[in-house]
Amino acid sequence: VSGGSSAQLSTFYTSLYHALLFPSTFSDVNYQYMGYNGQVQTLWTGHTQYANFSGWDIYHGLVPLLAMLYPNQTSDMMQSLVNDYQQSGCLPKWGLANYQTDIEDGDSADPILAEAYAFGARNFDTSTALQAMIKGATKVCTSGAYTERQGLSQYLSLGYIPYGTAGLNGTASATLEYTTDDFAIAQFAAALNDSADASTFATRSHNWQKLYNTAVGYIEPRSSNGSFVADTSGRVGFHDGTDAQYTWMVPYDLKDLFIAMGGDATVVSRLNTYFSQLNAGKASRYAYMGNEPSSADPWEYDFAGQPWQTQATVRQVVNQLYTASAGGLPGNDDLGQISSWEVWGALGLFPEYPGAGDVVIGSPLFPSITLTLGSGSTVTITASGASSSAPYVQSMSVNGTATSNLWLPFSTLASGASLAFTLGSSPNTSWGSNSADTPPSF
Repeated sequence: VSGGSSAQLSTFYTSLYHALLFPSTFSDVNYQYMGYNGQVQTLWTGHTQYANFSGWDIYHGLVPLLAMLYPNQTSDMMQSLVNDYQQSGCLPKWGLANYQTDIEDGDSADPILAEAYAFGARNFDTSTALQAMIKGATKVCTSGAYTERQGLSQYLSLGYIPYGTAGLNGTASATLEYTTDDFAIAQFAAALNDSADASTFATRSHNWQKLYNTAVGYIEPRSSNGSFVADTSGRVGFHDGTDAQYTWMVPYDLKDLFIAMGGDATVVSRLNTYFSQLNAGKASRYAYMGNEPSSADPWEYDFAGQPWQTQATVRQVVNQLYTASAGGLPGNDDLGQISSWEVWGALGLFPEYPGAGDVVIGSPLFPSITLTLGSGSTVTITASGASSSAPYVQSMSVNGTATSNLWLPFSTLASGASLAFTLGSSPNTSWGSNSADTPPSF
């Protein structure tokens, strides 16, 4: 990147450095490592076994960034997860060294594998990866004291995990993790031409609707008898967050979510209130950008016909919550995920969907950006008028053709592309505001 202030450059490259620290090399120089089965494993020469996958976190943006820039290393990371599965019988949700930690909820290897593939890291055993994903999503998988999907039997029978299910940090938030995981499996299966499983898991990904309480307008926990669990704090049933924060965490199905909320005007009003505080903490009813469940939220104005609000909100987060100082992160970096968000925010792009290879559009922080992809292709992003106080897109072209589309498939970037923005300090409320410009919902 070039242009911008020295502080912006320092912050950006500090974020990029953080984003490249994990997952980390686990195999030795002789291509050997200790496997999940407690036995010494030997890799094919030239490959690396990686460990330390902060699963609950890194699928929100770090993995697509790694796959786009470093597909060979990221392919080895994905093969590492497959190796872990073959040695232990279950995909890890938060693998530490060669150990199933059982940390966090969800089955996050699913979106990690799917989005790595979607963003260009494809040199791994995809057939076994899909087999492992489907196994974990359809049969209770245990490895010692580790369970891949707690509450799976209830999820399969009810479509949600009932409040009070043992072993979970939050049953409503865990249900949202499972619907996200199911969406990722559907995308991966479709990419591998497995249409039957793609259809099955696409249907399952809409299970979030079973927890949407129309009476209050939020995702809420439910008991096994179907009644919603009342709680004025919004914390009951949610891990490290509240109902107000988690309700937005359906990034692949925002059209249906917004309809349930009452339409775009209501959605925009709620988002405006929500973002009146950017980093209010896990017990609040406002945004908590230092925590992963809020990662996709600023980009959701794009889906409600007001992309200039995405542009402004993302820029606020980048400007106010990130610096190159000792306290320059809005929260626990979670092995590079929070830093990767700043990288995407500065690029003006974001991988909104956990498992699909598309990016939604914000606005670049820098006037000149060059991405050298791992494939060898080059993506250039120019932004006339870019500055910290000029986040608003006045116009945009892709490969010389003017467009107001608010999303791009990764295939457009993968073959090399030129994105040209004109930015200003006042919003252009007509650009990108038509329904035809809206990113897809699945």
